[in-house]
Amino acid sequence: MKNLFGKKLKEKEIMTICRQISNMSASGCDFITIFSVLINASTVNMSKVLSLVKKNIEKGRNLTQSFAMTNSFSNFFLSMVYAGEVSGNIDFVFNEMSNYYDRECKLKSKLIGALTYPLLVVIVSIVAFNFIMIFVVPNFKMAFNMDNDNLPLYTLIVFKISEFLRRNLIILAILITLIAISLYSLLKDNAKFKENIDERILKLPVVGKIYTLILTDKFSRTMSILMKSGVNIGEAIDISTRVIDNVYVSSKMKFAKQSIESGSNISVSLKKTSLFPELFISMIFSGEISGKFDESLYLAGVYYSNELDIKLEQYIKLIEPIMIVIVGILVGLTMIAILSPMFDMISSIS
Repeated sequence: MKNLFGKKLKEKEIMTICRQISNMSASGCDFITIFSVLINASTVNMSKVLSLVKKNIEKGRNLTQSFAMTNSFSNFFLSMVYAGEVSGNIDFVFNEMSNYYDRECKLKSKLIGALTYPLLVVIVSIVAFNFIMIFVVPNFKMAFNMDNDNLPLYTLIVFKISEFLRRNLIILAILITLIAISLYSLLKDNAKFKENIDERILKLPVVGKIYTLILTDKFSRTMSILMKSGVNIGEAIDISTRVIDNVYVSSKMKFAKQSIESGSNISVSLKKTSLFPELFISMIFSGEISGKFDESLYLAGVYYSNELDIKLEQYIKLIEPIMIVIVGILVGLTMIAILSPMFDMISSIS
């Protein structure tokens, strides 16, 4: 989602725009005044985009067209603005979007926090392992060169790995980089490959559960806002699916949309996708029966937002000790393989 100036608008920036428009619109300000104030109070990047929006409004274009012509906002954002203009609830829509983007920022921050520590540990572990293998192990190997036949198998394996890394480290680094670039290209350009990867992620033991919670949280919140704003169910599903940005989910949701349009219940159609938890389906079903579908979506969004926060906290607390134990085991086994023959030699001498 790039604007005309080549820079990407951050979700936090969009949240700020939505919140300020909501507050000023509710107080009775016209959009020319609102955007004049926002332009002066915003960052350089935001000011350029908002200036273009203001110019489009001054030329007689509606708000949706004015935002669309900047190429800086998603279909979800534009659909919400359009729904707000048609229904006359523009301040409500912008308030809902400010809450949505606020949640997105917080969720992204928590996910980054959850991934940063294990990623850091993995990087440090790889660097430490390679340092030991390239610079430390060869010194021990020289001490055992005369007695290689009597060394334990696991010690010989460590020496072989050390020798292999010393000779081929640069080639390995280049090879891994090329493989990573190739996989990224496949994932980016090959829809079928991306769909297979997206499907496998959902089926992973822990990651899959977290991803399902993220999917349910995002889908219910997006659908709730769209339905409250008067967007029809078919279009709301399309927009919500694009917001999730998952090829496998998109393919499943196409069938759900077709099922709903052919007359099936929303809860039954969503259940057939096997993407959502049973509790979510039950909440949607209750909303359909009671005639409070919008409210059920909102309550589901609140519930799964809280559930996701709790699970992320739990996994963050679990990841740290698990990673420490794994690194400790790897380093410990390596050191045992190196030092145990030395202790055997000392014991035999004494």
